[in-house]
Amino acid sequence: MPNYNYLVYLRHHGYPSPLLDWTESPYVAAYFSMCEISSDERVAIYAYIEMPNGDKSVSSAEPQITLLGPRVKTDKRHFAQKAWYTVATQWSNENSHHVFCSHHEVFNSPKNNQDILIKITIPTKQKNCFARVE
Repeated sequence: MPNYNYLVYLRHHGYPSPLLDWTESPYVAAYFSMCEISSDERVAIYAYIEMPNGDKSVSSAEPQITLLGPRVKTDKRHFAQKAWYTVATQWSNENSHHVFCSHHEVFNSPKNNQDILIKITIPTKQKNCFARVE
């Protein structure tokens, strides 16, 4: 992906980016879900599964999600957070290349061999279970 290093850098510094970031670590996910707790009693963590059935339906005419790996030259936060990224794109005949689109367009697809998203909720009273040990 063009400018992948730069997009990752932007993502880790709070700038808008077409990338969604994911982590291999459930502890990192729990930390970020609870770092700015409001009055909610539960927080959500999402699990992304790229190929739940071992393969993936891809059509140039439909939105698709591409998983981008951790091997990138960027900020040290990327490595500390065990980060991976996804980007959603769709082919544009008008522009003759892929354009960014919403991840929801893929997750809401009725296809069986498509990426899925699982929502896991955790009670905020569990926050101390994920506290950093030094």
